[in-house]
Amino acid sequence: MFSPLFIRIFAALLALWLVTPAAAANRLFNFDIARQHDAVTVTWESRFPGINDTLRYRTVGSTDWQIGVNPELENTSQTLIDAALLLLDADVDVREGQTEAFEQALTAGGINAPYEEGFVANLVAFDRRLRARRHRVTPTPLLAATQYEYEAISVSLQGESSAVESGLFRTRTVADLR
Repeated sequence: MFSPLFIRIFAALLALWLVTPAAAANRLFNFDIARQHDAVTVTWESRFPGINDTLRYRTVGSTDWQIGVNPELENTSQTLIDAALLLLDADVDVREGQTEAFEQALTAGGINAPYEEGFVANLVAFDRRLRARRHRVTPTPLLAATQYEYEAISVSLQGESSAVESGLFRTRTVADLR
């Protein structure tokens, strides 16, 4: 049996090769690359909120792709993701806290009160990060002073895939520490 994380990553990878730009509603934009000598952080924004982000990368001229994913996907519980999706679908503003509409939406999705300690606070914090629609992947390991190409894709909480966005980046040279 495959883990839910593996299934989500596999689904994003499959979408990476199947999605065409005309079919993609979850547009990606404002790419930024923060370079270091042995790492980069690639960030971007999307039309819809989500954390299922995948970045394929390789050195220019290579045929072997490596995969990086948004660490938020690995560090967020499935219950929190499900709750955020239920509230998004029900058009409930999580920032208002534990309202009657909040309770009804979660109960309808099988998430019943009483909630675990800190659940509502964690959900509000997660919602704040989702509203920013900012995505981050830090591919590792990288070689210094090397040109890489990448392909990024995001899948929203509601399953809307983006088109593949591609680009290039170069890592910095190793610092001279003499």
